[in-house]
Amino acid sequence: MKYIPLKYIKEDPAVGNADSSEDARESTGMLERLVSDLRGQLAELSPGAETLRRAGVSPADYAADQPNARLVAFAERRAIPILDARPVLAAHQQEKIYWDGDGEHWEVRGHEVMAEATADFLAGRGLLGAAVAAAPAAQ
Repeated sequence: MKYIPLKYIKEDPAVGNADSSEDARESTGMLERLVSDLRGQLAELSPGAETLRRAGVSPADYAADQPNARLVAFAERRAIPILDARPVLAAHQQEKIYWDGDGEHWEVRGHEVMAEATADFLAGRGLLGAAVAAAPAAQ
């Protein structure tokens, strides 16, 4: 299989559209199988609640969102302005905000949601200049 770095495809239109090539489809299929296999292996490695309890660890302390929750609590204790993305994204869970490829990276709508939340957060705290805050939103 021939490998052409994406940067060359973008820079040289003569190379063609990699997305429609047989090599690109084969590479994508291989990558999807690899990601699927890795997810399965990670799920097996991820300890369940009972395993955590036997190890003396509270499952609540092991939750994936704990680092973010700790950061938010740290900032709030010190009166540091912080935008917690968790409730923002949760409020839009019925929308297609995540990419289907992995369910973790945002789609365009996910970026729009967070951009709006960030602008509101900054404007609400007087952290945007007057000209920026008064500018019309992009359509």
